[in-house]
Amino acid sequence: MFVFGILFVGLSIVAGMQFVIAAAALKDSVAKSLMCVFLPLYVFVYGNRATVSPWFMRLWYCGIGLLELGGIMAS
Repeated sequence: MFVFGILFVGLSIVAGMQFVIAAAALKDSVAKSLMCVFLPLYVFVYGNRATVSPWFMRLWYCGIGLLELGGIMAS
């Protein structure tokens, strides 16, 4: 049960930050915002190129780390 909690929290953080970064991408263009929502790794590309708050990217990295940790613990 604990492992699934870690996976759920990681997925929630990743999804939440993906939508927050997509909302920040709306000030550049709608196309970039849609790519942030539908292409999971485009958030990484956009976050490194644009002026996105580093805290958004750090939280996104934490969510990815929790997903990896949960995956390792589940196996």
